[in-house]
Formats: sequence, C-alpha cells, structure tokens
Amino acid sequence: MSVSYKEIIFEKLISFPLNDLIEGVEITFNAYVDDNGRRTLVIPKDSLVNKSLKEVIKKKYGEKLYCSSKEKDAFESYFKKNNNILRKEKRFDFEKYNSYLQIKENFFEIDKRLLIFFNNIPFNLYTPNDFTFECVFNSQEDKPNKNPDNILKEKLPIFIKISDIALYKDYLNDVISRADNKKIKTFVLKENSKIILKELLNDPRSKKAVVHVKELAQKIVSSIVEDKDTVFYLLSLRDYDYYTYTHSVNVSVISIGLGRIIGLTQNELEKLGIGLLMHDIGKSLIPIEILNKPGRLTDDEFEIMKGHVLKGSEILKEHEDISEESFLPLLQHHEKLSGKGYPFGLTKNQISLYGKISSIVDCYDALTTKRVYKPALTPFEALSIIKKEVTLGNFDEDIYKLLVKMFGKE
Repeated sequence: MSVSYKEIIFEKLISFPLNDLIEGVEITFNAYVDDNGRRTLVIPKDSLVNKSLKEVIKKKYGEKLYCSSKEKDAFESYFKKNNNILRKEKRFDFEKYNSYLQIKENFFEIDKRLLIFFNNIPFNLYTPNDFTFECVFNSQEDKPNKNPDNILKEKLPIFIKISDIALYKDYLNDVISRADNKKIKTFVLKENSKIILKELLNDPRSKKAVVHVKELAQKIVSSIVEDKDTVFYLLSLRDYDYYTYTHSVNVSVISIGLGRIIGLTQNELEKLGIGLLMHDIGKSLIPIEILNKPGRLTDDEFEIMKGHVLKGSEILKEHEDISEESFLPLLQHHEKLSGKGYPFGLTKNQISLYGKISSIVDCYDALTTKRVYKPALTPFEALSIIKKEVTLGNFDEDIYKLLVKMFGKE
C-alpha cells in the first residue's frame, strides 16, 4: 500500500529503527518506509518479524521505519510489552507449527455458508485453535439441540476431516436438490472444485482425476460466461491458512474472468482453465516443510520450490488429451516480462497471453491469502504491490488494469 508524498508531509509519523523490531514476535501496527517520497507498507500489522525480512527491508529501503500517529497506542504497547526479550507469549512457536503442518493435511476447509440444513449434517465440524483443530459440532451428539448460529457467526473458518469428504459430497448433493438458489448452486460448484483439486493433488497421476478437472473447467467457464459475477461467488476466502487446492481454483476462476473480458472464446477459456486448475500440480512433489515454511526460503530451498513447475509439466505429459495451450499457464506462471522469472527466464514477447494472465493472477491470489504466520493483504494493498511490479516491467500493464477493474480501484 502506497500513500502520496503529500500525505507523508501532512500526517504526523513516528520514526523508529528497523533493528528495534524483535525477531520472532508479531508486530502490532503497520510499519512503513519512505520509498522515494511515498509511504509504502512493508510490514503489515500482525505479521511475524524475522531476520530475513529485516535484511530485505534494510537492503532495499534502509534502516528507518515509520508508524502512523493514529497507531501510537499500539506502537507504544508493542515496545513496552517487549522490553524483556525473553517474553515468549507472542513468539512464533516453530515446533508447534511443524507439528501443525502434518495435522492440517487431515482437514479440509469448507464454506460454512452452505451449512443451511444443520440437522442433516452427517459429519463433525472443526475450527482451528492454537495450531490444532477443535471439534465445535459433533454430528452424533449435538443434533438437534445445537444452535448453529453460534458456530456460523464466529469469524474462524470451519473444517471437516478428510475422511469425511465423501459425506460432505453427499451433503452438497442434498443442498443442490433442496435449494433453488443460483448463488447456493455456485457455492456448491466451488466446493466440488476444491474437492476435485484435492483429489488430484493427492494422486496427480490419476487419469480419472484429470478427467474430472477437464469437466470442472467446462462447468466453471460456462458459469462465468453466463454470468460474469459468478467469479466472485466461486472464489474461496482463506480465513486461516493456505491450501494449494483452494489457490488453484481461485487462480483459475480469476483468470477465466479476465479471459472473458479480453474476449477469449469458450474453447480458449476452457484450455486456460484446465491449465490453471493444474498449474501447481508439481507442488505435490515438494516437501511440505518447504511449501509452508514461515519466512524466506534459503537459496537451496528456493531452488527446490522452483522445481515444481517442471515437475508439474512432467506429470501432465503422462496424461493424454491435454492441449499444448493448457501447458502454457503451468510452465509460465512464474515467468516475468523482464526476463527475471523462472524456469526459462522468458521475456515479454516470448510469454504467451495465458502466461501473462496466470503470472499476475497467481501473485494476486498469493498476496491476498492469509497464512497462520502472516495476515492477508487487502485487494487494494495487493494491487498496489502488483502495480509496482508492472512499473518494474515484470507484469503486463493491460492485464493489471483489467484486474483492477475486477477487484477494486487504484
């Protein structure tokens, strides 16, 4: 998020040294830098401060940070509470987090807006709590006396066990048969999309799973072509943590929406959608501790992470009837117009339209996704960061402008 130089002059700011921020502790206010006369957000409130983050900021912007005077109380409280470096209440517990990475694979986040027939729910509901999952509804014990409002009004997301996905699919079919509502049906399509992607990532070489993905792309494209606002109903808001299957659905949906605006045909949209639904299939072969590492990856870890693109391409080659066009989003979603992307370091004229769309949307969805170790950026903040990348020559300006029209104003 950037603010004009004029606002820096007329708003009282509190300056402080970057090194005063304590590593391993969440910051309780927004920290800014003076970026050539613009106030730019570099550490959002509730983010975890670590050594690598401080090094990146120091190298790019120097050692002076700013806090808005409007957050003076939070600023003073942060330093008062953390005068004692040994205070551990708010330190990030890496041991618990590593254990959580294994636990989270046993749970599947669902859209609680679909829990409309509460007495018919045949599975338990869970909510995340301190790196574990707490049962908030037991399908055997809580019906019919449990009041669903208390669960549904909570801001925390709702999960089910992976082992209950089959029951959830049956429940979704029941919802479709009983709810004559287009919005509800779109929510069900989104949930089924997540399930299909989860199944694909669990078994990326499954021919049946790939067939389901191709059918899914057709359904998503038809829905968006019929009603452009379907894009927003198909998106999943991640209130707690990142999941590759949800990210894949979101990136595909947004990209199809952009492709529709650009004027791609239905067939072209389907090829784009298929490629983006599977653009991160290679991550199924990346160690979970690297995929979900809090903080910056080491050089060696980043090389391993970058390998997901070509690994994904090799997996897709094992499947028949995947068009060459559908390979483009997978192969090019980390390329940059400047030639500084990977895996091939392609430049502007070498990157396809599908690649240009997928790279900017992949970045947008990643920035607006909450992690357990850092908050999500707002659409405005994410678009501001992407605009800077456009200025640096990394993303396509025309596609950026279309994205702005979809999600907010500059």
